Amino acid sequence: MKIDNYFKRILYCLFVLLAIYILYGLYRTYQESDIVRIDYVGTNPTEYTFPAPIDSVRKCILYIGHYGKFKGLRMMDYDGDSLILRDIVPPKFSYVYTYRSKNKRKYVPNPRQHYEFKIDLVAVSQGETKVIVNTIKHTIVSGVKFWGSLTFDDRYVAKSKDVESTTIEEYELLRYIGKLLGHIDSMPYVNYPSSLSRHEILQLFGNENPFSPEEMFGDKSDVKL
Repeated sequence: MKIDNYFKRILYCLFVLLAIYILYGLYRTYQESDIVRIDYVGTNPTEYTFPAPIDSVRKCILYIGHYGKFKGLRMMDYDGDSLILRDIVPPKFSYVYTYRSKNKRKYVPNPRQHYEFKIDLVAVSQGETKVIVNTIKHTIVSGVKFWGSLTFDDRYVAKSKDVESTTIEEYELLRYIGKLLGHIDSMPYVNYPSSLSRHEILQLFGNENPFSPEEMFGDKSDVKL
């Protein structure tokens, strides 16, 4: 009889621990899904006419697509003057969608996002080329379906949802093309959300940033992560 009670207490303790673990997992799932959109209206151009022949512009985009030198964008399709780039690596973070919880932001600044661009080249003249960047698909990781690790680390099956283009990522790409062509100084700066500091913008931009602070913000201040 005493042995039966002993095992019952063990089972009860295990049940309580399992219930706590499940509740904590649900809390973590909520934490991952508690995402809000900051107040931002995109006003960046998604097309730009460069004072360069179409062959030169095409070479720049092919360079980006083959070597992934800008935010991990890689060439997925190429049909003459229509090209498709998709972000592969590394993970990128949204400028516009953020976690409501301040504690969450200490570890992951904003939700991860993925996008795919269709780039069309139009020869305006022999020495001018219009580049049009259309977003085919833009998604953010909007939560967790379930965790793939007992320790609740980054191994999880994510939930994603489609979101509207912010025009930020498209124009960042256009400015990088302008930098490669040597025409970035004549292009307007990117319009980022006014609520973001320069430090936060650089953090969300990610590593291997090809732009100097002057090219991003218009001055020579040394902004560090």
